Amino acid sequence: MIEVAYNELLLETTFKPRGQHSFIEAWEFQDLQTRSGPDVIKEGSLSEDSIEDWLHRRGKFKAPASHATGECLGGLRLIITEHADLWTCTYPFGKLTFLKIMEAMKPPLSFLQGSREMAGSCIRSIKHDDASGVASFIGVVIKVPQANTGYGRIGTYCLAISHELSTGITSGLLVGEWDGHFARLLTRIRASVSQSPHPVFLPVLFYDDYVWRMQNRRNALEDQVVDLECRIGVTFTGRLEHMKPKDKLEDYSVLTALAHTCITSAIFFDFAVEFRCRFSGFLMKTIDSIQDLAPLNRKDGLLQDARKLKEWVELDTDAAESHKTVSEVFQKRAQVQANVLYSLIAQRDSKLNASIARDSKRVASASKRDSSAMKTIAFLTVVFLPGTFIASIFSTSMFNFHADGSDQKPTVSKYIWIYWLLTTVLTLIVIAMWLVWMRQKIRRHREEDRLAEKLLQFDDLKPSEMELKKEA
Repeated sequence: MIEVAYNELLLETTFKPRGQHSFIEAWEFQDLQTRSGPDVIKEGSLSEDSIEDWLHRRGKFKAPASHATGECLGGLRLIITEHADLWTCTYPFGKLTFLKIMEAMKPPLSFLQGSREMAGSCIRSIKHDDASGVASFIGVVIKVPQANTGYGRIGTYCLAISHELSTGITSGLLVGEWDGHFARLLTRIRASVSQSPHPVFLPVLFYDDYVWRMQNRRNALEDQVVDLECRIGVTFTGRLEHMKPKDKLEDYSVLTALAHTCITSAIFFDFAVEFRCRFSGFLMKTIDSIQDLAPLNRKDGLLQDARKLKEWVELDTDAAESHKTVSEVFQKRAQVQANVLYSLIAQRDSKLNASIARDSKRVASASKRDSSAMKTIAFLTVVFLPGTFIASIFSTSMFNFHADGSDQKPTVSKYIWIYWLLTTVLTLIVIAMWLVWMRQKIRRHREEDRLAEKLLQFDDLKPSEMELKKEA
């Protein structure tokens, strides 16, 4: 079943050969004084053509059988190369070279599947000899999750190893992003050659490196949260105990993006913490299981190395236990700042709405004054309208107000009183009609206001009070 899945994944895998790869070898000898010899640590570069010679230890890559008077007890051989493509299943070898690596190193067939897991994976496999049924190879695959914490990923590498129990030699392939952290990893390998024959030496070393990377990301994440608190300027504890309140904040959109970036980074960090817990548990179980599989001539040596490796894992685990709590604290601190930011935005909007309301009130008052002025003009127009109408009628040829019929000298007719009588009567009638109309309109408006007020009071009543009100 595993072979079928492996072959299917192999068809989906892309291969893009690149120029150079690196390798490191570490060998342990029985004579402790020879551990500083030139054959103990080997490092160099590998081309596509030289990988096969390195795999089979031919030519200049021949493994040391002994060193001075000491016998080789085992060691490790590791190919180190960069991702051809980080986000796709692309390896920096030709397909034929990759198949030769898999055949010579004998890593777990689940390597291809494990290397695809974005959430990280820890896989262990044991191969038995077909004839004797005794365990012959122990394989381990470690793929760290690609969790981006805002200051880069904690790790982007995959390690596949295969340990031959009879010889104590571990062969492995490391695919990842080459950065300054790998230099630290190689330094730790050089400093721990005595434990290199143990099957879990490299995974423990990578666990130590992963915890160290997490600590660096933890410090960077804390700086990110403190920077957010400083830029919002409403927190005055811890490092910001002596900070003064800010008079003016930055762009709210920038601060909102920064707040959510901090929260997301903390979530990704929490994701890495969960994998770290899985990683440590996996290593402890693997170390315990190997002791029962070791050959008799290697049990004592592996037992001593297992104690040291367990102590190493426990030390790193103890140092990393606080990461879970720290991750939760960072998320809460960033969420508090986001809530404060939302509150500040709401306060700003409230002030803006209050300002708009004041402006609206002033506009309404001005409109009311303009309305009063228009009412006055309309009222005066109504008052003079009857007189204007009568004057227009009397100005026609139907009326003659000359006393003697002569047009030589203008005179005031004795019938002028008719104009004033009709004008006054019509004006009083118009005013009276306007007053009656206004009183009816005011009465109707008051009745509508009382009805609306009763409806509002009715809506505020409890169900029991509403029933009593209806009965009344």
